[in-house]
Amino acid sequence: MFGTHGPERSAGGVPYRWMSGPEVEMLIREGTRKVTIPLRHAVEAFREPTRVRITTDGRIVDELTLATSDWRMSTTAIASDRAPGLRRMHRLVITIDHAWRPMEFIPGSRDDRTLGLQIGEVQLR
Repeated sequence: MFGTHGPERSAGGVPYRWMSGPEVEMLIREGTRKVTIPLRHAVEAFREPTRVRITTDGRIVDELTLATSDWRMSTTAIASDRAPGLRRMHRLVITIDHAWRPMEFIPGSRDDRTLGLQIGEVQLR
């Protein structure tokens, strides 16, 4: 996975990574048939919903609007056993409208990281 900050855990023990900008790229091994991605938007901090677009190998496979802080699952079927290109990997991209900096939204925050969504543990089948 490219375009994330390091691993963290929620107060409830849920492992996740923050997006480090408005886009994350994952390379998915050939032979994978389904990808399930837990996504969470910190709307309680950033105070506005965000639109999410997920593409696989250049095709739009899911679009979501995240307007609550609940975890949502995006499950994507991978279209073919044969991955395109020399790497033999499928390219999955998660894109949001824009990223945020906590210090610009949360009074007293010194967190100057650029953050997007929280991405939980990705499941491949």
